Amino acid sequence: IMLCTCNRASMLREALASIRRQTARDSIARIVVSENSLSDDSKDICAEFADLPIYYVQQRPPVPPLLHLETIWHLVETPLVAILHDDDWWAPDHIESALDVLKEHAECVAVFSSFLESYALRGYAWLNKGYHFAWLAVECDFSHGLVFWEPPDLMLGCLINAGYHYSTVVGRTEAMWYA
Repeated sequence: IMLCTCNRASMLREALASIRRQTARDSIARIVVSENSLSDDSKDICAEFADLPIYYVQQRPPVPPLLHLETIWHLVETPLVAILHDDDWWAPDHIESALDVLKEHAECVAVFSSFLESYALRGYAWLNKGYHFAWLAVECDFSHGLVFWEPPDLMLGCLINAGYHYSTVVGRTEAMWYA
């Protein structure tokens, strides 16, 4: 799991707590937490999660935000990778569900999940507004458990509405790096 953070230790705590609750926690080989500021607060938060396989790095000096993920990619040593942002958290079966899809469908290179937008862990939330694109892709039939998108269709859907958040992705490392 790649977890980039930037001077938001309290949010990092919630993200790590959601990793701790994963039903497929034994499938997590490494959690790369990368702090992109000069603050040491996130290092202290990581120490609270000694039961997790955290590999902590700090960008000194900080790098531009768009390069942050790229600077730590070499630390991924597994054929699968997940990305979680410091201000997000996962449902307990997030990793397990994604691994099931990737295992069952060898042609699938990445799994994105639906998500709720919220401004607090226990606050109000609303559904992602991009579901109508998935509904159209399955010919208006939501009885399908999975939706497979061809790359051009997915790219077009993301251009029209950024409804597929990178913080939900679990995918094959090589394909993710190439993307």
